[in-house]
Amino acid sequence: MNRRDFLKVGGVTALLLSVPVWKLTEHFFVFPVAEFKGRFFRGTPNGEIHISADQKQTWQKQAGFGPELAIRDLFLQGNGRLTAKVEYRGWSFNLSLSEDEKDWLVI
Repeated sequence: MNRRDFLKVGGVTALLLSVPVWKLTEHFFVFPVAEFKGRFFRGTPNGEIHISADQKQTWQKQAGFGPELAIRDLFLQGNGRLTAKVEYRGWSFNLSLSEDEKDWLVI
């Protein structure tokens, strides 16, 4: 490898290392998003659910279930309740947002 190629690779590497990992994952992964009562909910592959009240401009963590769980889908059930499909080591189960919208309950 000549000096010029080395500097190119080094520059790209430094740039990638300067970008926060969560910003990179937004471009490489599709996060499930659902709208519920005028707010947006987004699940992550590391077991977190985030909420946005400003049309997806900013997100705040609403719940964290641990990095061993993955939020695979967010959807509205027929009864109008927001539901998250959660995966753990190949097994999946559903959680439903409680009526006070603070807790997630196993259904």
